[in-house]
Amino acid sequence: MINLAADARTLEVEGAEHVKVYRAVVERAGERKKSDHHRHFCGECGTHLWAHHSRWPDHLHPVASAIDSDLPPAPAHVHMMVGSKAGWVPLDAAADDPRFDGYPDMSIADWHEAHGQVVE
Repeated sequence: MINLAADARTLEVEGAEHVKVYRAVVERAGERKKSDHHRHFCGECGTHLWAHHSRWPDHLHPVASAIDSDLPPAPAHVHMMVGSKAGWVPLDAAADDPRFDGYPDMSIADWHEAHGQVVE
């Protein structure tokens, strides 16, 4: 999966009146509540468009197929959630890419800043 991140202030949506939001119900510490992860989708066709998490309200994660403009090539790769990946998903054993069994503590924006990859 390609995980893209964007500044929420730059989002431009055609057909915004059709956008709906889904929040899964999750159980944490014995309590059922709506997830802080918001999945935005088209209410007309069901296409997943982008997601965001309440923990990082200034960031959103567009689905690659929903982007209609060219993007630069990624300068680096990071593998996360490898602790729960399916057995059939290959992971190049020779790659020096950072790997995390779950989500890293650092947000995507913080990671980019720490690696000098912030675009103004």
